[in-house]
Amino acid sequence: MIYINVKIVIAVNNYNIMNNLNNETVGDISNRTAIYKFLHLFYSELFNKNLSFKQKFMRISARTPLRDIICNIFCFFKKKNKKLLPINSDHFIGKIDSEKIFEDLKSKGQSTNLKLNKSVVSKILQRIENEKFYVNREAVKVLNINMDQAGDESGKIYLRQKTINDKIYIMRLLNPHKTIREVNEIAHNLDIINAVKKYLKMEPLISSTQIWCTFPHKDENNNLINGPGNEFGYHYDVDDLKYLKLFFYLNNVDENSGPHVYIENNRNKTFGEFLDRRISEATARKRYKNNIKVMLGSTGDGFIEDVSFYHKGTNPVKESGRKLLQIVYGIHHW
Repeated sequence: MIYINVKIVIAVNNYNIMNNLNNETVGDISNRTAIYKFLHLFYSELFNKNLSFKQKFMRISARTPLRDIICNIFCFFKKKNKKLLPINSDHFIGKIDSEKIFEDLKSKGQSTNLKLNKSVVSKILQRIENEKFYVNREAVKVLNINMDQAGDESGKIYLRQKTINDKIYIMRLLNPHKTIREVNEIAHNLDIINAVKKYLKMEPLISSTQIWCTFPHKDENNNLINGPGNEFGYHYDVDDLKYLKLFFYLNNVDENSGPHVYIENNRNKTFGEFLDRRISEATARKRYKNNIKVMLGSTGDGFIEDVSFYHKGTNPVKESGRKLLQIVYGIHHW
């Protein structure tokens, strides 16, 4: 009964409140909107049937001002993680400064100037040609893609099957470090692990790795539009109580390629921002305009960041889009 009542409240208030959300400022949240956000937080997390109880606890905790306190208590009692064994490789250009990475993360939430050799990027791109990717947030057959061409009923297709204007705007390869040796070696770089360990204050885990390929998302009139679920909007992540994401561009990324965007120095969020982990473009520009950083780069450029800070992907203009390697370091497998 509680589930039904909450769902009714959400449905009744959703239309008017969400229509006004883009004009809302963080410092001027109406009582009605605050109530909606509070209910939506628990409705969306607590009644999500795809999450275990532990995951629900973690995600709700990560969306409150008590996040750091709960994290410290959890880490005090949890079993120690096994030490990641470093793997030597020559995949990086230049020496990686662990201390600088840590200081950058501590001061602004992000560290840049990491660089992969083009040769290792080429190897990764070659290997993913033989891997099947998940498509958008939906099954392949929903998009009317030929299942015979896809090869099976898994809801995955090869990257080469992507064609222009086929409704595919995101392709995702899950955990390539398990099948692609070079990705695993990058994830186990000693200097990066040392920086991550110091920031997380414990031995890190490799929670997951992914390769994302992002393409233009358009309406029936060929105009660029945001993806379903505000795909390209500002948000912060709640996949762990504390974790970092390491990114590397696998192609050249300019302002028309769908670059990553990061807001530095937004560790101290308002109560409203904790309740609703997404903010509008207008709110981001008004509150954080001097801290917004658009991550342009060439093939192999990398950066590591605390994704409890606001960030977003952007909708590419170019059909070639953006290819991105993502490595996630966390504190616990939830």
